[in-house]
Amino acid sequence: MKAMKLLYRISNGMVYAISFVILAILTIKNLIFFTYVMNIKEHISIRNTNVWMTAVFMIGLVLLFYLLFKFSERIDEKKLFLFFSVIYLVAGIYMIININSVLRYDALSVHKASIAIHHGKFTTMDMGHYMYRYPHQIGFLIYEYILGFISYDAKLLFGMNLAAIFGINFFIYKITKEIFNDQHKVNLTAITLSFLFLPQFFFLTFAYGLIPGFFLLTVGVFYLFAAVRTKKWKDMILSSIFLMLAVLMKKNFIIALAACLCYLFLHYLKEHDKNILKMMVLFVIVFVAGKMIMTVGFEVATGKKINKGVPSILWVAMGTDPDNHVRSGGWYNKKFIDVYVSNNYDREKAAKQGEKMVSGYIKQYKRHPKKACEFFSKKLTTTWTDPLYESIFSGPKAAAGQYVKTKQLHHLFNEEKHDTYLYTGMKAYIILLLAAVWIFVIKYLKEYDKAAFGLIFLIGGFLFHLFWETKGQYVYPYIFMQIPTAAYAVTRFYEKISAKAK
Repeated sequence: MKAMKLLYRISNGMVYAISFVILAILTIKNLIFFTYVMNIKEHISIRNTNVWMTAVFMIGLVLLFYLLFKFSERIDEKKLFLFFSVIYLVAGIYMIININSVLRYDALSVHKASIAIHHGKFTTMDMGHYMYRYPHQIGFLIYEYILGFISYDAKLLFGMNLAAIFGINFFIYKITKEIFNDQHKVNLTAITLSFLFLPQFFFLTFAYGLIPGFFLLTVGVFYLFAAVRTKKWKDMILSSIFLMLAVLMKKNFIIALAACLCYLFLHYLKEHDKNILKMMVLFVIVFVAGKMIMTVGFEVATGKKINKGVPSILWVAMGTDPDNHVRSGGWYNKKFIDVYVSNNYDREKAAKQGEKMVSGYIKQYKRHPKKACEFFSKKLTTTWTDPLYESIFSGPKAAAGQYVKTKQLHHLFNEEKHDTYLYTGMKAYIILLLAAVWIFVIKYLKEYDKAAFGLIFLIGGFLFHLFWETKGQYVYPYIFMQIPTAAYAVTRFYEKISAKAK
């Protein structure tokens, strides 16, 4: 028993220390730098944060929350959520109506594959074709295939994204209530922070697995916390199913599943509750079974065997290549996928070549530690300091034939000078959010250890994208999942200011 308590203290201390350092790095990086993603080629520009403009927006946010707390007793949580939802609904419908259905890049490839399968054509699974190379997209392909029974129009995907965004915000609100025992002011702050996170709203035009996958994840996390509290099998099963679906929809969410298992293990060390161990086993069984059912079902339905795709080591090679200057260090570079192609899709040979590449990069970094420091520092900057997380970049671009019907939307998605205030406003928001979570770790984490999940999730994402292929799109869920803890820290700050004023 003593050994378990000691292990809990050590493990909990590691979560505290690592998240403290990561949040400090991200806060400082965002204070200094600003990443802007240009044109449809995803070229990266690192700039200095406009401190004065950001400060003006920060003051605006401070005043907004001052008004929220001043009138908090008169504000109903459900009505506040409905108020923001109506604004989102009107803006979302306006956007969907006024953009065309043209997609690009991976979203277009998956969309074409889903339509082809509806017509009984399964060539996407043949050697060299998209799903042969990237089988991790099959979960999203199935999602699109199901929606295809309603319509092939990509606008249906945009509409489903909008619905999922409402769901994400709702379950973040429910998660906040679970973590902090239903505190009214904290709930109001979480609702406001969720709807003020505009990158998520702009991702409604990104017809990919990110938004629906994240929705499934938030549902799974909510039922995780409910299961820990109630010990009911219903909550455990629902949590395991939604987490499994999230990973199948978007493979990167395997980090969230791992974070859930780590969180449950910490809880077991603290409480010595065998139900927690049962839940951990259930999560693994449901995930393995779900993946197997999807694979076998897809193979039976299509008559095609699912290939294993590009070896994982090539994504690590992409993420650690010191000479990757196509976009920026660690970002997507086709030359690593070409390794797989040039080896005639022989996964074993491509993996061995990838291992040699990574080994060579490590040797370079050992010989030139300054170069390693510069590379990974710049990679962190480009990954974590875009305040809109490529949501505007992922939207309709005229250069890709993704036309919009109004000047306002054209300016927003295509002309840099018209989105300056939006980027600066969100930069102020992100700095406030990160700083609030950092303060929470210092002052309140021991009191509310349920919040450890969000921090473990952030740690996993931070370390994963330090070595894996990276981009701003990938990291938005890690930041958004910090909203509950940020809401608590902001609330406590205002309560202390109010108490001193009296």
